[in-house]
Amino acid sequence: MAPRRGGSGFYYDNSAWSSTTILSLEYGSYGYGSNHNRYKDLYYAMFAFDILTLIAFIVFLVWSCTIRGNRGLPIKTLNSALFSFILSQICTVVVEALYVASAEVMMYYLISYMLSNFFRYLGICLTFYVFWSLQHSLLSRLTDSGKPYAAVTTVHWILLALTLLFSLVVWALYVVYAAGTVTFRYFIDVAVWVKVGSALYIVFWLLSLEVLAWSIFVAVKAGTHRFVSKMPVFALINAAVGWFALTLTSMVIWVRYNLEIRFVVPDYLSTVQAAVSFIFWVVTFVGLLLCCSKWRRLGQEPEKYDAPAQYPYPQYPAGPYPPPPGQASPGQYQTPYPNQPHGTAPYYDYAANPAPTHPVSSPH
Repeated sequence: MAPRRGGSGFYYDNSAWSSTTILSLEYGSYGYGSNHNRYKDLYYAMFAFDILTLIAFIVFLVWSCTIRGNRGLPIKTLNSALFSFILSQICTVVVEALYVASAEVMMYYLISYMLSNFFRYLGICLTFYVFWSLQHSLLSRLTDSGKPYAAVTTVHWILLALTLLFSLVVWALYVVYAAGTVTFRYFIDVAVWVKVGSALYIVFWLLSLEVLAWSIFVAVKAGTHRFVSKMPVFALINAAVGWFALTLTSMVIWVRYNLEIRFVVPDYLSTVQAAVSFIFWVVTFVGLLLCCSKWRRLGQEPEKYDAPAQYPYPQYPAGPYPPPPGQASPGQYQTPYPNQPHGTAPYYDYAANPAPTHPVSSPH
């Protein structure tokens, strides 16, 4: 919900980018009076939620850096995604702070929007990589070959490459559009960028739907598999649900209020979007971080167990029993010893029947 630039005019020198403008809430679209005060309150609320989102990203990055001992997990990619979102959110919060402070700035401030979009698109693509890598690792534990399906991994990496390329195209169009509003050169119609940007968010939503479907498939398949703990699987589903809801929210807003221009943008839309996005960001990354931090608890239980001890111990059959050494000739048997309980192992009383001694031959 960026207000319109200040109405104090532009002061040109040799460069159009050096011209100045005032970023102020006093020049909003709703004029003065009660509506204007309501507009400012909504903007302050949006600003607060954006700051909370930035703090949440920083906390998640610190948490991610503490995860150790899980080889094969996309921890570095997750850190890179969080760092990209932090940079994107910093650029957004800085511009919003300039509006709150009613600052006079040069047109270079538009570079903050360019960087914000770039790091946001990069973070989204890296997040898809994290989701698919975790799903591949789970599939490798559920298949007989110990590897994920080759067709699935190939399709996922192709989709990731195409999405990254499409994101770069959309970002380049935005740079041309934003620069054209300053220099009035290489100007493109805003409708072109809006249509392409809407298509990109539709792609993000469709890919998040695919991520959710595969997460559910992995969870169902893991239900018939022996794991010590299924918490990583459930955490991945929670993250996929939050990611799907986040992309769905952005897609609906882009299509309804940017692509279909017949709808009037309500003044509370940006505030509601900031609040809802904050919740879904938290759900997404809490799920991903729990999945990675609890990954070692996913170890497979042994299929075979040691045979438990049998109680009571097996009883010896009733006599006859073999005699003690030296007390009977070979091949003869005798009944159980006196005072011996029936059905128990015989006990040889060496005190009453000393063992025979053998003569020791004298040395030669």
